[in-house]
Amino acid sequence: MTKYFSILLAGCLALASFGGHSAAYSYSMKISTSKPKGSAADAVAKNKNLPSATPFSPCTVDKVDALSFQLIYDAGKADLDATSPTQDVYVFFYNPSALGADPSDPPLDTATAPAPVDYPYVCEKADGSEVFCDPKIWAVVRTTYNFNRIALEPLVDVDDIDAVDHIYLTAWENLGGAITDILLRSYVAFDGIQTGIWGLVGIIADNALVDFKDATTWTAWDVETFALGAPWRDAVSTSLTPGFCEQ
Repeated sequence: MTKYFSILLAGCLALASFGGHSAAYSYSMKISTSKPKGSAADAVAKNKNLPSATPFSPCTVDKVDALSFQLIYDAGKADLDATSPTQDVYVFFYNPSALGADPSDPPLDTATAPAPVDYPYVCEKADGSEVFCDPKIWAVVRTTYNFNRIALEPLVDVDDIDAVDHIYLTAWENLGGAITDILLRSYVAFDGIQTGIWGLVGIIADNALVDFKDATTWTAWDVETFALGAPWRDAVSTSLTPGFCEQ
């Protein structure tokens, strides 16, 4: 009896000790995709000869190519909380088929030269210089003040992400706890955008510590893959502008 009571008491003490310490905070990021009613993606949703496991829009001319992205994330309890402070939230569209920076040598002057056909955008590099580009990264940048302004900033590649300038939601603006966002209000239209496999990446991290080329510095993250028209740039498609979704 004494031996049994000793074992029982030890178990109770162990449980009491465990209950006295809060578990690590569950920072989280989850991204999901849906097909807006009336969109090209919705129109072909039941077509069995097209991708079904991956969200897909066919890049046709008769309907808008659009997808809706839901982000559910928890980036901390509150700003400067002693145990579970809020961290910064980053959101990026990633296009692995993009060409990156215009390879012209010397680089073309973005202020005076016409944009090359294959490099239609101007990207700011990490060193502050500007180049014509076919962006691999589009940073989704917003503020919670001034009527929630949102911008999509083109970047040559991962190396050009700025941990301070390219934040989707800063730690100090975050009210804390679980947040649900529908990206860009309701849906994202992709007419005029390159075909291929894309990814929407969400990252929670401390801007003072994050390295976007090292996932071990991220507190939580998720990626949602989707396809537009084809699994790569569809240069021989029937599109009016080969390689791009119809407009």
